[in-house]
Amino acid sequence: NRDYGNKLILNFLESDKIVTSIVAPGGFGKSVLIAKVIENFWQNSNCLFPNDILWFIDAGSLNGLVAKGFNISAWIADQFGFNTGINYRDFFKGNYKRTNGRVILVIDALDEITHKESMMVDVFHSLNQLIASNSENPWLKIILTMRNLTWMRFASIIQTYPETKGLW
Repeated sequence: NRDYGNKLILNFLESDKIVTSIVAPGGFGKSVLIAKVIENFWQNSNCLFPNDILWFIDAGSLNGLVAKGFNISAWIADQFGFNTGINYRDFFKGNYKRTNGRVILVIDALDEITHKESMMVDVFHSLNQLIASNSENPWLKIILTMRNLTWMRFASIIQTYPETKGLW
């Protein structure tokens, strides 16, 4: 339901939480729901949040890269400042400091990049490190979509990060 999705994400965006997850079995419309929310909130001519920066990652499209040796965990670490190099956090320091709007990271279909158990665990740890390292950045919001089984695996890893308790 489009109104439900809009309300769910709007409540999250207005909260003090950094991350939320949309969890449902395959075929229940998680991707369609997030696509409609993105269209309503960030991608149309009269969108609700024109000052936000939306970073959308379709995890399924990364699957081909992973098959060719792309390391999603290292990429997340690079992008979010755990390794050397310019990353989004550096960009918003100094002259580039954000004065309004947020960075919204949406990773849709997280299941698609987590077929191998070891890779799934690496990705989950990287995401938890990202969440923990941004507890003081109210302008970053993360939205994940995944299936029930993936959520159950992820939830067990979340428990090993007490510093992220209360950020969901």
